[in-house]
Amino acid sequence: VYSCSSGMVTVTWDLVFGANLYRATAVDGTGASLNCTSASDSCQVTMLKCEELQILLGSVIQTFFTSLSLLSFLSVPCPPTPVIAVETCGPGPVPVSWVASDSANSYTAIAVSSAGYTSACTTNETSCNFYNLMCGQVYNITVAGVDNNCTGLYGDAVPLYTGNTLTPCIPTNVSSQLDCAASISHVFWNSDPNAASYTVTATNTEQMRTCVSTTPNCTLTNLLCDQTYDISVTATDGICVSSESASIWQTRFNLIFKPSNFFIFLVPCAPGDVNTTFSCNTNDLMVSWRNSSWPLNYSIAATPLSGNLTSATCYTDSTDCSLSGLHCGQAYNVSVRGCFGDCPGPDIFICPAPCAPQNLEAMTDCSTHSIWASWNASSGATSYTATMTGPNGFFETCSTSNLMCSFSNLQCATQYSVNVTAHDDYCTSPSARITMTTGPCDPLNVTAVLQCGSDAATVSWHASAGAASYHVLAYASHTTVMFTSGTDMHKGYKCNTNYHHKTTLYHFKSLFQHYPLKYNHVVLKSAEPCQPASIEAIMDCETKSAMVSWLPGLGAASYVADLTASSGHTTTCTTNETHCLLGSLPCGEQYNVSVASVGDTCDSTERMSGYLTTGTV
Repeated sequence: VYSCSSGMVTVTWDLVFGANLYRATAVDGTGASLNCTSASDSCQVTMLKCEELQILLGSVIQTFFTSLSLLSFLSVPCPPTPVIAVETCGPGPVPVSWVASDSANSYTAIAVSSAGYTSACTTNETSCNFYNLMCGQVYNITVAGVDNNCTGLYGDAVPLYTGNTLTPCIPTNVSSQLDCAASISHVFWNSDPNAASYTVTATNTEQMRTCVSTTPNCTLTNLLCDQTYDISVTATDGICVSSESASIWQTRFNLIFKPSNFFIFLVPCAPGDVNTTFSCNTNDLMVSWRNSSWPLNYSIAATPLSGNLTSATCYTDSTDCSLSGLHCGQAYNVSVRGCFGDCPGPDIFICPAPCAPQNLEAMTDCSTHSIWASWNASSGATSYTATMTGPNGFFETCSTSNLMCSFSNLQCATQYSVNVTAHDDYCTSPSARITMTTGPCDPLNVTAVLQCGSDAATVSWHASAGAASYHVLAYASHTTVMFTSGTDMHKGYKCNTNYHHKTTLYHFKSLFQHYPLKYNHVVLKSAEPCQPASIEAIMDCETKSAMVSWLPGLGAASYVADLTASSGHTTTCTTNETHCLLGSLPCGEQYNVSVASVGDTCDSTERMSGYLTTGTV
């Protein structure tokens, strides 16, 4: 029995009495033989050549002799060789051909892919066609000859790459990522392992753009905005080119399939002519732009350049939008994006109004009736304006890029208001305000009256507006300054000295701080002259007169010498000299001697130590 699949023959026989062994021998047309030996009733001859007429010899081996029997058969057809797959492009059949086998009267060809796809064809010719092979597969093609009894052995598999002999697979899952600012689009699709390269083509009535890539992505450049493009993606293995990519229609909302083999998308123009209008009072920003010729949605964002601040955003399908909640003194980048954020316009740098000045303080200079205002820097400010207002329509301004301003020649004891605003190139901040009162007015009609016979003087003046208290100071150029606070009585004056009196006003800013104002002056003239010194009296008994002399007292305009007896007798003399003669003195009297320095307003008297005694009768 001949096995077509294994190419071996199984020989059977009836047992012969007295036989020891049996042998079967197959001899082909070339004389080559194969045999098998068995003690039973069968054996197998293997490894028979294909397509050979085999003569089968049966031998019975006995002890003394051998007998023979004869049988013939034809082995299986040889595998057809060589098998050739003809390269074709397009969706048609793939033809396969081979050289005829001598013994075959028909043939069977089978194509099996790596993914398990199978296709077969049967023919009595030496070629056949495979239909509906899958793209992107590696097929192994084998052919076997068929005679009247057997299907022969299949020959060695011939690989068939359907990327090479069929159109490559059509690219699928095509998508794009649009960069409107750069006028480019990144196109993506699924890869084909058998594709050598891909070509992306974008066309419209104005332009055609292409790009070629060996990877499943490609970038189309120099696209025109406000145009729609038909996008097709094809794959090639270097010989064949696939059909165009699956048909997709892209709107601004989603992707849907359309009944043609291209992918369409819109390239919106970036928003143009972007303008901003800032409200300095509310810190709101109105943004407007030129509309696209296609209906688009827009997103607008103001992004702070520093700090942990939140961006302000708004969304619209019109051509303007208002951003609110911007922080004063902060810098922002404003961007307008069309088509759900895919198409940004140019960024615009804006700064809201500067913040109001903080920690505004004012201090008065009591001596000059000036007010100094100072403040902390405001974020975003380039300059400041301080405005002072007062009674009777008083108005004065100070513009500066520094953090202080001064206002001088103001009225005393008057309240003024200071308002400070910060500025940038476009806006003025809200104002900061403080009030301040200038120092008290100067004391007027200051007078000083010396109290003769004492070392005191009384100083008086008219009350000053705004004064909380007064200080009086008396001084001379060559004497120690005497200072008394809060009183109008000065003591300790020295004789024959002109004193200057200054009255100082104190204006209390708070419970613990006060600022002195300037003094008002008055000169106390012709103060009390100094007393005469070293008084002496010499009695002349013959003439009953006494000569009184002394050292001069500074500041004295004249002198008065006085003799007073215990009996009550008195005699005086007045002179501009430093001596004086007093006569007609009775005998037996004891006199007290005193000399007074006479000034313009006051006198100063000094008594001689001891007594002057007149002679006895």
